[in-house]
Amino acid sequence: MDQITELELQGLLDRDRIVALMNHYFAAIDDASRLDAEWARSIFSEDVHVEHRGFTLEGIEDLAVGNRLVRDGWDRTFHISTNAQVELAGDQAHLRAQLLAIHVHPESTPPEPYIIANVFEADALRTFDGWRFQTLNLRPVWSSGQSHFDIDASEQ
Repeated sequence: MDQITELELQGLLDRDRIVALMNHYFAAIDDASRLDAEWARSIFSEDVHVEHRGFTLEGIEDLAVGNRLVRDGWDRTFHISTNAQVELAGDQAHLRAQLLAIHVHPESTPPEPYIIANVFEADALRTFDGWRFQTLNLRPVWSSGQSHFDIDASEQ
């Protein structure tokens, strides 16, 4: 049996930590109890750049406010990620995963949930505090139902 090298072991640890960072992000969104700048700093670099459904968020403060605004429009959410693939390049990495997100509207709006399948892509950096996402892009593949943004836009 081949012995695992220190470099291979470090690669396994790095991949695990990067996938755990993604899982931490989605669990926090679903929990919705603490989506502030301190929370964002535990996952993202200060110069973070996020793109999703036409939104662009730049920096920790913008990201924290944006995530809070989006999450506050839902009663509950449930994010499921799978097929994570991490490519390492020293102190940088690229993560690609598939994401299924279920969003439940508040009682006063349509009862059917908004479900969206995304390709989740993120570039991560190894920092003094551990791995942090520097860029994040959620690319929709398909959806069912209406987002609260779609409902708000149709009522105007």
